[in-house]
Amino acid sequence: MPNRDVISWTAVINAHSQHGKWDEAFELFMNMQEQGFQPDKVTFISILSACLTSFEGKHIHRLIVENGSDSNIVVANALLNMYSRCDCKEDALRIFDKIEDYDTVAYSSIISACANWAALTEGQQIHASIMGTETEVHITVGNALLHLYGKCGSLKDAQVMFEKMHTKDTVTWSVMIAAHAQQGEGRAAIELFDKMQQEGIQPNEVTCIGILSACNHDGLVDYACQYFLSMSNMYGIVPVVDHYDCLIDLFARAGRLDDAENLIKVMPFPSTIVSWTSFLNACKLRVDIERGEYAADQLFHQDPEHASVYIILSNLYIIAG
Repeated sequence: MPNRDVISWTAVINAHSQHGKWDEAFELFMNMQEQGFQPDKVTFISILSACLTSFEGKHIHRLIVENGSDSNIVVANALLNMYSRCDCKEDALRIFDKIEDYDTVAYSSIISACANWAALTEGQQIHASIMGTETEVHITVGNALLHLYGKCGSLKDAQVMFEKMHTKDTVTWSVMIAAHAQQGEGRAAIELFDKMQQEGIQPNEVTCIGILSACNHDGLVDYACQYFLSMSNMYGIVPVVDHYDCLIDLFARAGRLDDAENLIKVMPFPSTIVSWTSFLNACKLRVDIERGEYAADQLFHQDPEHASVYIILSNLYIIAG
């Protein structure tokens, strides 16, 4: 192009950011300014998505403040996402506090960040500020609150929030199913799954992981096998490695070592550390030294410095005398 403007520079910076070419995006950002073009709000939003560290993010933040773009809600949301992604809780909360005209994106971002940090108190404070408003029951915000309470183990709060929501989608139901599964309430999770289908909501991959985890907690091996086999036929969901790992762990916990080992060997993915660790733990509980050593050998090949493998194998030897 013989002539470039801020729009063309921003477009190519954004293209690199969106495709994971973060170093190139920063180089373009610097070149743009060297050639006399000042970034605008859209440029800042694009480059913030390329920030992988708080050092980079704070540098861009300073430029945004100098430019006077920090008061823009979309830029503020981008800053909020950046600080959340870089695990800078205090910075993210400060940005949120400075926003004058909150939108659902700002609430969803900060609540999701609180969930990732397991910051229940901060999340509850933010929830209290919107309680009783339409924002609280907005599906994106509501789902974020469900995720927060589910991840922090506050199942009662999650249930209250779930009942408040006027509209529920696949994410809503999946988060609640996972929350019950994580708290060991497998049968409650399965009841939710049945209700979800009655409401005509289609499950997705995450829902399936939640159901398999729920079966795992309650030792419902036959139900899990039936569900696993029906994923593709009934819901058009092709099992991924996480689904296989859930089923392998279920077999291992139930003491069905033959089934667990066979599934590891026949699944259409390379075996994972999760798969073999579940199997090794089961070998320890069943005091099966031969299979335990085989599982440990597979793990040593994948990660020779995996400390837990040595600990589990050592405990197996101790139990076996």
